[in-house]
Amino acid sequence: MYRFQALKPAPQARRPGIARMRISFTLGLSFWFLLAAPLSGWTAVLLSGNGQVDVSIASINNLSNPGGGISGLSVSGGFSLDPTSASSPTGNVTETPSYSGGTLLTPVAIGDSVSQSMGYSASLVSGDTIAFYLGTGAFDFSNTSNNAYSVVLNVAYSLNATATGVTDFQTEYGSTLVSLDIGNNLGSLHYFQAQADAGVLNNDALTGTVQLTVNVAAQGSDQLYMDTVIDASGLGTAPVPVPPAVWLFFSALSALVGFKRKDIL
Repeated sequence: MYRFQALKPAPQARRPGIARMRISFTLGLSFWFLLAAPLSGWTAVLLSGNGQVDVSIASINNLSNPGGGISGLSVSGGFSLDPTSASSPTGNVTETPSYSGGTLLTPVAIGDSVSQSMGYSASLVSGDTIAFYLGTGAFDFSNTSNNAYSVVLNVAYSLNATATGVTDFQTEYGSTLVSLDIGNNLGSLHYFQAQADAGVLNNDALTGTVQLTVNVAAQGSDQLYMDTVIDASGLGTAPVPVPPAVWLFFSALSALVGFKRKDIL
């Protein structure tokens, strides 16, 4: 008895050379993009800090004679940039500080106001910097009368700090601190403290309004200080560019490997 078996079509010959060429070509492209990725995704270290302070006189009260006048009371002062404010950049660093301040008009009246605005920004491509900017506010309260007074101030503030662009924590860093400190002439008594602190790859913001009351005794005086500080430091490290000859070498090497054909019998 004869058994008949269906004939199967003969398998087509494999072409390992083309397969290898495709695989090698794909690997070559992958290698190219892997090398190019760190350069295309790199950014500079960016630091930024801003502080805005607005002071207005909400009310003036005669404590000894309610409803009476405010003769003998004087309030003066304003904001200015401390002369020690400076930065020390080295390398490829671009910085932009800004400042504006003002003084109270005399004699003062309810509703009078004065403002301070300060800012700092830096772009660190390959270098480092340490920056310290101090905006000082000094206000004098003097009373030559036999009445005691109270002066109520509204202080509105806005503090913003950012530090971004750090990709390698071992060779790059960035930090920005913006703070506001309010105290009187005793030095140890602080009416108010606030700060916005941005560490590596972080940002912070703080806004609000605080009301302060300064009591001025008969024949007395007092002082009020408002210090706004922008403290920033950072280090940026640019990647070392790969020479064009290296790109061409690896491209040609991957192409040669792709076209090399080894037949398997």
